[in-house]
Amino acid sequence: MNIEVVKQYIQKDEEIKEVEQKLKDLKSERDKFENEVTDMLIENEIQKISLHGKTVFPKERIFVNPTEEGKTILLEIIKADETLREIVKEDYNTSSFTAYIKEKLENKEEIPEDILNLIKISSKWELGIRKS
Repeated sequence: MNIEVVKQYIQKDEEIKEVEQKLKDLKSERDKFENEVTDMLIENEIQKISLHGKTVFPKERIFVNPTEEGKTILLEIIKADETLREIVKEDYNTSSFTAYIKEKLENKEEIPEDILNLIKISSKWELGIRKS
């Protein structure tokens, strides 16, 4: 067994963690300026600024989420509206379903045959690293 390969794997994992932390820190530092620059551009009615080969501009992102009480009612309204009907899709949470199947397998419980015939179960081995 070549233990050197394991050492190299651990070393690369540590290097990746360091780079990811550095990236996280850099993004945090950059984000500290975002509100200030955005406010400055909007207050001065500046649509864009070009500097050092980059163009910085304010852009508005709009987020729309139903209230907890309105979810069911809104779904019915959307389904009934001819122009909106196509955006509704019936779906399920794949992570929750996977957890359900995984629990059945771990507990050696039977998976209903009608479900078993419609799914493919596979696994992949990966290396995990933790401090010893």
